[in-house]
Amino acid sequence: MPTYPFSPSTIEHIRSMFLRFGARKSSQSEGLKQAAVGIILLAADDDSGETTFLLTVRSSKMRSHAGQYALPGGRIEQEEDAIDTVIRESFEEISLDLSREHVLGTLDVSLAM
Repeated sequence: MPTYPFSPSTIEHIRSMFLRFGARKSSQSEGLKQAAVGIILLAADDDSGETTFLLTVRSSKMRSHAGQYALPGGRIEQEEDAIDTVIRESFEEISLDLSREHVLGTLDVSLAM
């Protein structure tokens, strides 16, 4: 399995890869609740210097998906876009204070029927 150092060159490479994706919206998503999650990159905490991503564990007291691993995120509220949602939810869930400048790129996942 390849590994990637947590470095400015890795971050810029990832940012450049997002430029290959164009914005698209699925007409199949109309009427569904809109949500967004963030894939938050950081340096691994094992002193390897590798890039890793952050997962949370949902509380065992939650009504749905209790105890499951999850990416930070949630429902998009009025007047928000996906980036605003990830910024807000990351702060609410894990006290991570992000800004739009931290965003490397976005993807819009279409539903497969």
